Amino acid sequence: MLAAANKARIACLEMLMILSVLCWSVYTVISKSLTKYDPVVITAFSTITGTIFLVPVVIIEQWGRPLPVISANAWAAIFILGFSLPLFVVFFTTRYLKILPAASVGNFI
Repeated sequence: MLAAANKARIACLEMLMILSVLCWSVYTVISKSLTKYDPVVITAFSTITGTIFLVPVVIIEQWGRPLPVISANAWAAIFILGFSLPLFVVFFTTRYLKILPAASVGNFI
């Protein structure tokens, strides 16, 4: 029984990995068509759009629960891993899509 549950969990995780690669590929192709815009504007728009789509999920997940207590070290990790690094990657991806083909930019990610 446990082995079947683990296989199902692994299959779900593999599908999530494939889906994330597909999403990033679509994002790269769409970003290539947006090279006439400033990378900062594209980065801001993608961050705001992602936040808008994630807020309802957070509300559903936390409904009826108290807010978790987060330490200063955890906030620093959240900031670095969840905010500054993705902004850096998205900014430079959109910037280099202006001069390189999408397949070349995708190889550096």
